[in-house]
Amino acid sequence: MRRPRRAGYLNEINPIVNRLVPNGTETIDSPFWFTLDPESELVTCIYGEGCDVDPGDYMRWELADDFLEIADVVHNRRGVLTLHEATDGQPERSRIYLVVMAPNGMAQELLVALRTSTGESWGITRLNRARGDPMFSNPEISFMAAAASLISEGVRRGLLVGEATEPEQPEAPGLVVLTLDGEVESQSLTAAEWFSRLPDDNGRQDGVPTCVLTAATAALRDAVRGKVGGSSTARVPMRDGGWAAVQGVVMSTDRDSRVTVIIQPVHPDRLAPLLMSIYGLMWNGSVK
Repeated sequence: MRRPRRAGYLNEINPIVNRLVPNGTETIDSPFWFTLDPESELVTCIYGEGCDVDPGDYMRWELADDFLEIADVVHNRRGVLTLHEATDGQPERSRIYLVVMAPNGMAQELLVALRTSTGESWGITRLNRARGDPMFSNPEISFMAAAASLISEGVRRGLLVGEATEPEQPEAPGLVVLTLDGEVESQSLTAAEWFSRLPDDNGRQDGVPTCVLTAATAALRDAVRGKVGGSSTARVPMRDGGWAAVQGVVMSTDRDSRVTVIIQPVHPDRLAPLLMSIYGLMWNGSVK
């Protein structure tokens, strides 16, 4: 199975970013790169040399309703946001800071939306610094904001190359059932085959790809906020060049409820707007 082009591209970007905007701790020496479906804004994969993100932890982070979530940065006008800015200089107000960052030596965080000039977010990068390190400066933040569109263009072109090299191959849907804590309770026989075709990021939990967990997270968050059943869908580029729709569904948020995730080929009507975006074209429901 060939290495995803996006992973190689982002690994090439790492030393450049690190040289111009130093980041890292004793145990973390790389930015965290999260690729997104630009329509649903769900995470499809996590990349990074030495990145040891547990998708189960990520799932819980996004449910925490904390100060610095991916959606906050995606919808931020500048497309950049620091934890200190989000907490008015009091990062200890953040639950994630107390539970995850501080115990792992992280004292600062800078999130950058990888947004193209047309406004689509193809990813997020998280940069961290240790205790005693200088604060992220305004020039560093401005540099990352300016570089974001160039980096996102590389991610978009990586998707374009992958889409052009292999045809889609329809398969029987895969089904995964998770507890509300993100633990896999059961899965269909076809799920493992789908897992092998989904992005091979270095943050899988029990063999389950990040995009499956984030779809479950978004569905649960939708249910919590609406007090009824929730759902979410992300379109994910597969390792063989095709595309998958990863859909999370939860009927309620009762203690005994479960989150169901269905993985299946993307219907052409759902894929067309995304491919138009990848090719740098506008989409208004019809091709002109």
